[in-house]
Amino acid sequence: MTPTDPSSPFPALRLLAVTGSGDAAWSKGLDALVALPAGPRFTIERCADHTSAAARLAQAPVDAVLAGDSAGAWPGLSQTSLNTAVLLVVPSLPAWPELQRWLRLGVQDVLPEAMAGQPEELARALVLAVERKRLEREARKAYATDLGTGLPTHAQLIEHMSHLLALREREPAPMALLVLRLDGLPSVERRLGTESAQVLRRKAAVRLRAGVRASDVVASFGGDAFAVLLSAMEEPQHAYRVADKLAQALRQPFSVA
Repeated sequence: MTPTDPSSPFPALRLLAVTGSGDAAWSKGLDALVALPAGPRFTIERCADHTSAAARLAQAPVDAVLAGDSAGAWPGLSQTSLNTAVLLVVPSLPAWPELQRWLRLGVQDVLPEAMAGQPEELARALVLAVERKRLEREARKAYATDLGTGLPTHAQLIEHMSHLLALREREPAPMALLVLRLDGLPSVERRLGTESAQVLRRKAAVRLRAGVRASDVVASFGGDAFAVLLSAMEEPQHAYRVADKLAQALRQPFSVA
């Protein structure tokens, strides 16, 4: 661990290196990265395989994960790349279809093994990848809330589902996704105006949110549609009871003015 210089304009970055038995050659270059006399400061931890890396990431986040190309078969790679900059180190750059596959899994960059012996270049690649991931998170957050209702949007719901599906792989339990639509909302907007329709949507959101547990997710699909993600149930039939309860709540009269 290298102490951070308070006067440095660079952030201190936490790096997790998934070295593996076959990736030891490139991992040796990380020692030179820590010893850089100027630039960003790195705290580097090493894991031998993807299982131990997943366990380490469950304890506390890191800024970047550096892994060999075997990470392409890592089941949790797309989940890890949601909030962490993941970079792969490969013997030689693969063909474009393979690069596309890694990018779709959320990999931020693919680096040749030779870069591990160039600490300044490796540091630059890591800093840029971490910054790109930060900007990506901010962009997701900006579009993650429906301003009309205060509920998560469709994109945020997908992210919640991804986290939940990964959790259910380790802790199996029934879960459900309910989709509800407010019939007649367009006619309300035509007769009473846009603001009244927005008030109706907000009040419907409040009723839906009040009708489920804190661990469940209520999302807005825009317009007259909402979704409810039930995170866990004792039995699948529970979803039907929740759906009936929410439908009954929405059938009660609304006061919009």
